[in-house]
Amino acid sequence: MLKRHPIILNCVWMLILLALPLPLVAILDSSLLPAAISQLLPIDAGVTAYVWWLAAVALSTRPRWIDRIMGLPKMYLIHSLLGIGALLLAFLHRHFLMTMGRWIALAGNTAWYLALFGLTYALLMLSGLLVDRFTPASKLKHRLETVFNHQISVWVHRLNLVAILAIWLHVHLIGRISIHFWFITLFDLYTVAALGCYCWAKFRGPAKYLHGTIVENRELSPQTQRLVLDFGRNAHGYEAGDYFFFTFPAISNENHPFSVTDAPDNHLAERTADGKNERNQHRMVLTVRKLGDYTKHLADLPVGSEVGAEGPFGRFADDIERCIASDKPVVLVGMGTGIAPLLSLAEEYRTRLPIHVIWTVRAGSEAYFDHEFRNMRDDDEIRYDMQVGRLTDEQIPRLLSKTELKEATFFVVGPARGVIDVEHMLHAQGVARQRLVDERLTM
Repeated sequence: MLKRHPIILNCVWMLILLALPLPLVAILDSSLLPAAISQLLPIDAGVTAYVWWLAAVALSTRPRWIDRIMGLPKMYLIHSLLGIGALLLAFLHRHFLMTMGRWIALAGNTAWYLALFGLTYALLMLSGLLVDRFTPASKLKHRLETVFNHQISVWVHRLNLVAILAIWLHVHLIGRISIHFWFITLFDLYTVAALGCYCWAKFRGPAKYLHGTIVENRELSPQTQRLVLDFGRNAHGYEAGDYFFFTFPAISNENHPFSVTDAPDNHLAERTADGKNERNQHRMVLTVRKLGDYTKHLADLPVGSEVGAEGPFGRFADDIERCIASDKPVVLVGMGTGIAPLLSLAEEYRTRLPIHVIWTVRAGSEAYFDHEFRNMRDDDEIRYDMQVGRLTDEQIPRLLSKTELKEATFFVVGPARGVIDVEHMLHAQGVARQRLVDERLTM
């Protein structure tokens, strides 16, 4: 129900995040001596900051039920905002309170500098908040990536766990705080719950991954690779437009998100005993642009190499179903390999609602799915436009009908900067923000 009302959904999550620290704050405020009343604001700021850091750790495990409600991109945005908000509250706490004790100060300062460094590093190397919007930040990130690859960045980001443990020690060393049994018990329960979720996801989560092998690995173009993965009969079902976090142990144990290119029933269906067709989802097709070290190494993996997959994630199918229910058209805008999830959407829904596909590529040699889209267009199942080079403001009213500009939902997938530019152009043509759905290939 709430998924259809994003503003209400955002307000609900804001209230939840504001309410999380309240039990700790209420217990501590009612327990402190009257002499500490003047210090309640910075003390409460410190408690709230700690709870928000714990919430950010819990969200980093990518709970699938949250993905189905709001989507991982928005969840990652909340994760980032929690880190920023916690650091601001921690500054208030640190600036207006005097620490009595060498070890208390050492633990607190350690946590502060680790959190400050971790947030700065994450905003530049792991988040799109800066690099998606500011060209200098994007250029700096690309230069740093020659030294700090994604795997190193993930380990640097895990220093936040050390910061949390330092805060935990900092609080336990403060005598006037740790003597309050109910506060310190609840404080420890919060800590154990968040870190327990994280440890469970990291050490027990992989047991729930899909495990398969590469059955095909070939080049689509000099910059793009096609991989076909087979996960056997125990594979989970997925929807068109979904993505997984894939692990290729021969390269690294870190996982990376890739969208599934083919529709769920694109493979031959198998017939069950009662004569009904059953979707064969044992195999998945990935279309990967070879940009960083990790994706370039994928081309070297031989057939038979192991692969793990966590997922599925994504909400494109839910959004399309709402368009079908409201009898509204859909426009799929893909840039480069951003076309991959959109191809699966076009294949899955081409007979159920009006679909217009717009695909931009850097060079004609990169139009590796042109044949598939032309076949669908020739069968009068979709509208299809492909061009070399990015869209411009002047092209938007020529490519799109008045009905599409007024009623269609737009699915825009590609490099983050390109997605933002296209959405600005569409919004300038009267397309409401609520009708823009995107997936940014920041990673």
